[in-house]
Amino acid sequence: MKDFVQQNKAMGCSRTCRFETLGMGKTAEQLLVHSEASLHAMIENAGMTIYSLDHDFRYTHFNSNLKESLKKVYNIEVKIGDVVFDFLSTDNPTESDEWRSLYSRALAGEMLEFVKEFTAEGYHSFIKFYINPIKERDEITGLACVAIDITKERLAEMEVKKIADDLLKRNHHLEQYAYIIAHNLRSPIANLLGIANLLEMPGASPADKEEAKTHILGAVQRLDLVIRDLNDILQAQEEINQHRESVRFESMVSEITASIQSAIENSGAVITTDFLGCPGMVTVKPFVHSMFYNLICNSIKYSKPGTRPTIRISSKSSEGRVLLTFEDDGLGLDLEAYGDKVFGLYKRFHPQVAEGKGIGLFMVKTHVEALGGEIRIDSKVGYGTTITIKL
Repeated sequence: MKDFVQQNKAMGCSRTCRFETLGMGKTAEQLLVHSEASLHAMIENAGMTIYSLDHDFRYTHFNSNLKESLKKVYNIEVKIGDVVFDFLSTDNPTESDEWRSLYSRALAGEMLEFVKEFTAEGYHSFIKFYINPIKERDEITGLACVAIDITKERLAEMEVKKIADDLLKRNHHLEQYAYIIAHNLRSPIANLLGIANLLEMPGASPADKEEAKTHILGAVQRLDLVIRDLNDILQAQEEINQHRESVRFESMVSEITASIQSAIENSGAVITTDFLGCPGMVTVKPFVHSMFYNLICNSIKYSKPGTRPTIRISSKSSEGRVLLTFEDDGLGLDLEAYGDKVFGLYKRFHPQVAEGKGIGLFMVKTHVEALGGEIRIDSKVGYGTTITIKL
């Protein structure tokens, strides 16, 4: 191009001489205007948010995507010269500080790529950011920023993960059912078969037959209990779509303590509650009732001999979720030895202290997971147990 201009000058062409190169037939000024218009059209129609900043974090350019999104979500009118995170300084100073740190890193020469989750005024989105330094003669003069809405893709990924998690849970449940059938159903059925064979043997006395009837009744009752357990488990996993209602935690504790008043009086248990942080929630009441009932009963049942058990139940809201905490000063568990079995079906850890089937904690975990929640246990032998549920 330089040679082309020099040749035209040599031929006496003026500075307004028309270029014929590349077949465009435009002046340099027209080419520049055309290029700027093309670039502007690309930025406006790229389907993403594009903006640039100077050293003082002020907007030097932005497209309509940025303007419209900030108006829609935060109800602010952004202008060239505004500091990019000023609108966050009052409402969310922590977020403002985080953005200042990110932009400062980019101004120091770092190229950033990250995803941020936004929740504001009912809008929930995932945005992927690319923040790169702008260099002129090896000097950083500002930042070029691109933000792409990947909410649909991220939600699709989350749905795939949820499906995979559900499949894993169902596979785990199938293993539990197989365990029930292989062990807990097999034993009473084997007893029934053995007794039936004895009754068919010649010479069985009336006393033998009477004893056999007693054993048959016991085997049938054990068989009935196993089938009831299996039915309870199936119901816990299949009834999540049942009616949801408002649940007040204080009222629920009152209902449960009234139903187990004799156990509380016999043990001298002291139950304290603190639900100021989150008085209740809208949920499947029978599931939450089962959690409270089983955990309170376990704390009483497995208290340290000769002591009055103390049970503390509290709740609070955190990041849009409900955190329930159950603490006691009971026998505690050796999590190093039993950590992976605590919530297993028919697992008992203090059989010498109290009777039980080992299904309570399993049902608690089943109900928590059916509600889409998480459960964690912290325990130490002789110092009690803390169970935290996030719903």
